[in-house]
Amino acid sequence: MTEIIKEVITIPSWNLDRLQHEVDKLNRRAKKLGLAPFSFTYETRSIKDPRYEDSHGYTLPDAPYIEVADVTFHGEGPKVEGWKFVGSLDHVTFPEDVLVKTVPGETIPEKYFHADSTCDHCGHKRKRKDTFVLENIETGETQQIGRQCVKDYIGHDPERIARLLSSF
Repeated sequence: MTEIIKEVITIPSWNLDRLQHEVDKLNRRAKKLGLAPFSFTYETRSIKDPRYEDSHGYTLPDAPYIEVADVTFHGEGPKVEGWKFVGSLDHVTFPEDVLVKTVPGETIPEKYFHADSTCDHCGHKRKRKDTFVLENIETGETQQIGRQCVKDYIGHDPERIARLLSSF
């Protein structure tokens, strides 16, 4: 099977430890969800420090060199497959009730119209502004998911982390 590489992201070498820390954290999440881990490889090189550019985008001739790493990810970030987003529940706008916002063409079961803000994924009941209703594509089962847990269903993006770390 040929691996598709989405993009190569260049980050300063001093951010490699932070990237490894974030990848380890996502891989622990993947293990907890029973999903395959992912990894990254990198090659280092020296470039003129882009912080020494003039107002026209030209790097000054006496700019120092810095080491950067060209990072490539192998595999996908953790994502629980088979679920679709059908709507959200606003627990704040009407203090005694829930404002139900549905994706066009979808329906949210009535049991959520007066639901508290418990997450069915992690089981935590917190004071949340919003929760999200997801539906299993195969079984039609629905779950109410909190903001932090919904990333497990829509997918974590390790490349986003690397893009953030690419800032000097």
